[in-house]
Amino acid sequence: MVRRTNKEEKVSCPIEGCDQEPLKRGLYMHIYQTNDPEGVGHYPRGQLPSDIDEEKIKVTGKSDVELDYPETQDLETVHYLDTYTGKAYEGKRGLMIHLGQMAGKTISLRRDQAASTR
Repeated sequence: MVRRTNKEEKVSCPIEGCDQEPLKRGLYMHIYQTNDPEGVGHYPRGQLPSDIDEEKIKVTGKSDVELDYPETQDLETVHYLDTYTGKAYEGKRGLMIHLGQMAGKTISLRRDQAASTR
């Protein structure tokens, strides 16, 4: 693992009466899943609060955040999405096999279309 330190923005919580300053990328989690005694956030999950004013969300500073990144990634265990068909394929090799099969089907369809127009 490689440890990296980033400076990330902290923002003020837009909820009235809350003085916490979560990281900007964690604001959604803070609003919906704040660690209060009941284990729920400011609002129940799934409810979109209408009283949150985006103009109240102000950047209050920056904070050092340490993250661990893997040195290498095993890309054959990752699923890749074919945006044309909407299906996911395991690993780059699986996606390339699928794309090769799709290219073959496309070529045969074009031949069939060309033959029918003659």
